[in-house]
Amino acid sequence: MRTGVAVLAAIAPLILGACGAPAATSSDQAPTPSAAPETRAPSMTAAPPAELQLGQSFGLVYDPALERTILVNGAIEGGPTRPTELWTWDGAVFERLDGDGPPAREFAAIARDPERDVIVVTGGERSSTAGPATTVEWDGMAWTEHPEVGPGPGSRGGTSLAYDAASDALLLFGGAVDFDLQPDTWTWDGVTWTQVATSGPPPRFTSLMAAEADGDVILQGGHWVAGNDGGFYDDTWRWDGASWSDVTPADGPGPRVNAPGVWHPGLDGILMVGGGTGQDDPFSAETWLWRDDTWTDITGPVEPSPRNAHALAYDEAREVVVLVGGIAEPGGSQVLDVWEFDGDTWREALPAP
Repeated sequence: MRTGVAVLAAIAPLILGACGAPAATSSDQAPTPSAAPETRAPSMTAAPPAELQLGQSFGLVYDPALERTILVNGAIEGGPTRPTELWTWDGAVFERLDGDGPPAREFAAIARDPERDVIVVTGGERSSTAGPATTVEWDGMAWTEHPEVGPGPGSRGGTSLAYDAASDALLLFGGAVDFDLQPDTWTWDGVTWTQVATSGPPPRFTSLMAAEADGDVILQGGHWVAGNDGGFYDDTWRWDGASWSDVTPADGPGPRVNAPGVWHPGLDGILMVGGGTGQDDPFSAETWLWRDDTWTDITGPVEPSPRNAHALAYDEAREVVVLVGGIAEPGGSQVLDVWEFDGDTWREALPAP
């Protein structure tokens, strides 16, 4: 039987393009979880951007306590194991927040739970080996590992994760366990994984998933694979706290994979940027807005270069969307640059090396 690692390895050139350069090695052992302190006072160490080597997949979240965007770095496919790194971005420089987390993962789902004020990393693979069936959380000071107890989503990779206000929990959809893409939906409340649906969108990898202001969660696009065949979805689905519904409009961005999205309060909608458009097609540089059940192309005269497998977050303090990294072409590698969007115009905040 093919494993989930084999499936992801087989389609990685399609959904990501390539891997980055190897990073320094570290122990495979995660640090012993410690109790969360009452106050958050993390220290940050300034470091040259050259020391930040993007993993094949990674995530961005905004931390209102720090008033900075946090980059949760991932593993490098086929490279030596390294710890999960946390880096902050303040609009000008990256600083290392934590460099000694649990072993980094590829294709993990990453999101922030605003109610519990934690960053959650779950699923994924670990340096082309089977991923752990654990969920890890960063509370602002330390990492805590939650081994899966009882039924749960397992070590599947390529899942989507977003906060679901209706359940006060994180919502997870899709991904793959061993050879099979999964059609189920789960919630994580910090203690227990609960399966909340077994039907809805067709199963897929690496979809956009983001919450609207009213708490509903939107899922867009993604990659499907069956045997040696595969393709990209162009559909849009809504989770209303109880079930999924297909809300695909007549016109939209078309097929997308690894096109991240984030809620933009100033535009009152979900911003989606770039992504893959087809196995043999170039990557997109377009900016789209989901609002009032409609996708609108708001691409302007200045935009980030075409890319795939980047990450987005909304910086509440500076009122900008932050875009980090991406793969410029199939067969390419992650390039570290930063773009910011103020709701009207993109600007290049950190040029690529």
